[in-house]
Amino acid sequence: MAPVMQHTGERPLDLLTLLIYPEGSSRFELYEDDGRSNAYRRGAHALTRFECEAEARRVTVRIGEPAGDHSVVSAGRRYLVRLRMDAPQSVGAEGHGALARSGEEASAPGWWIDAAGFVVVSVPESSGGAVVILTR
Repeated sequence: MAPVMQHTGERPLDLLTLLIYPEGSSRFELYEDDGRSNAYRRGAHALTRFECEAEARRVTVRIGEPAGDHSVVSAGRRYLVRLRMDAPQSVGAEGHGALARSGEEASAPGWWIDAAGFVVVSVPESSGGAVVILTR
């Protein structure tokens, strides 16, 4: 999910929200191009892979590094992961360790439970994708 926009050039797509209902294994690929030209016909696009693996004791969310033309992906892209699940025992990110439970602040890494009952994780910035692990 992204903020509502009237056209692709209105603002950069620098914060994406993933809405996940963890159940078994799931995956998705996000396709992006410049939104203005036919350059996608010459391969000017990027694909980002997302995976979720729900097990009895943990949920793992993998955000892949965009593959393809990186110029069509907003620099400094950040992710919010919203999961419909009970409150976890702990939340961590590979390469960053445990994430602190925090207030509803997307600008800093951490996690919280929002008013709708979703577990929300503000994923730490990473140049090569990210792995978030929630322990039940």
